[in-house]
Amino acid sequence: TGEETIRNVRIESTQSNWQATAEQIPLNPSSRLMLLLKAQWPDLSAWNQSAKVGGVLSGVQARGQRALKQWSASGYGKQLGFSAVGNAPGMQDFSGVFNIDQQGGTFRFLKSKPVLDWPVSLGKPIPSTLAGQLVWWKSGPDWVLAARDLNWQGAGLNIMLDSQIQFYHSKNAPMLNLAARIAPFDFKTAKRFWLRNSMPDSSIRWLDMALVKGQIRDASIVMAGDLGRWPFTDKAGRFSARATILAEQFKFAADWPQAQNAKLFADFNGPGFTAIGTASFSGN
Repeated sequence: TGEETIRNVRIESTQSNWQATAEQIPLNPSSRLMLLLKAQWPDLSAWNQSAKVGGVLSGVQARGQRALKQWSASGYGKQLGFSAVGNAPGMQDFSGVFNIDQQGGTFRFLKSKPVLDWPVSLGKPIPSTLAGQLVWWKSGPDWVLAARDLNWQGAGLNIMLDSQIQFYHSKNAPMLNLAARIAPFDFKTAKRFWLRNSMPDSSIRWLDMALVKGQIRDASIVMAGDLGRWPFTDKAGRFSARATILAEQFKFAADWPQAQNAKLFADFNGPGFTAIGTASFSGN
């Protein structure tokens, strides 16, 4: 197809330097560009093949030394995407502006309609919007990827995210530090976003029963640790999600009467959670 064709590539070089422009360069796991980046950045070839990374780069401008000890490139990415692999989510159809070199780079998301796909956790794909910036850089032999003021919205949820993930040269699993703030959302939306691959089934069943009608406010998530030890059941990392629950109708137990006007502070910490607050029963 037209989007899979390299268009209007021009290269000029001297004995020591080069510069190039391209109207369009397709991305796929076997493209020459991926092979070039493999030599410059962390070897993600196994993930790249499984995730079926794809998309199109346009308006590309690049320059550097012939030995590639120094180089830089900029341009636009459109219809970018990667598939879910194992417990990791996938994302399709996002766009942005990139500036990269041998030491790192930035990617600023442009207005588009990406789709979040995380089947083991959220089930069906979720149409969404995405704004903010990704930054990555080399730290000694390691690489660090950070999200700054990343805003994701979809299916009634609005999340502001800051995170940093470090890929170690000597370890298979990266280290993650993440903090997220979530705008108020209703109970129906909450039930769409249980992390089913990491939350106990008993907790999900209780929450589905308990949250009848109401809203969740002041929600936040903190996560830190070696992702090779996720979900941190051995206390090798930290996972905490906190929120205030304002429930017009709430069900504490199947054989209890339904509560009204409940206000609870919920703390999901590791594999379990606690909820403390007040409620009225039958108008009392």
